[in-house]
Amino acid sequence: MTQSGLIEVPIHTVLASAPPLAGRAASANGATTPTPGVTVDSTPLPSGQPAGSPPGSMNMLLVMGAVLVLMLGLSAFTGNKEKKKRAALLASVGRNDRVQTIGGVIGTVVEMRDDEIVLRVDDSNNTRVTFSRSAVQGILKKRSESPAESEAVGAR
Repeated sequence: MTQSGLIEVPIHTVLASAPPLAGRAASANGATTPTPGVTVDSTPLPSGQPAGSPPGSMNMLLVMGAVLVLMLGLSAFTGNKEKKKRAALLASVGRNDRVQTIGGVIGTVVEMRDDEIVLRVDDSNNTRVTFSRSAVQGILKKRSESPAESEAVGAR
């Protein structure tokens, strides 16, 4: 006992029973020595997980992979839907329909071939322009062909 009434205990006994402090490594005799730039984490890692990866990183990779697959699937589905819609539009183009091409030319269909469409773009001069069938952007007005119209178109 000392003069103040406290019990004197050797320091190495106290340090050996205490957990190591952050930034200090435990030596063989239980004393801690400072290690510059090293932080010691005493929490145990779950079994089966590598020491370098943070907890939950595998779950995050799985979630990101699932989102990526979902996005790719939706974009492929949307692309197929638009292709079918465009094919239906091009198949429905007929004579005397008022159409607009991708270049912005508006005209009336007067003749249809395998891959080409002939449009009448000026009624006063009977100006006709040949386009690729795939150049049709949309049908502005569907017209049914009456016998009087077919004779008028055939006479020009």
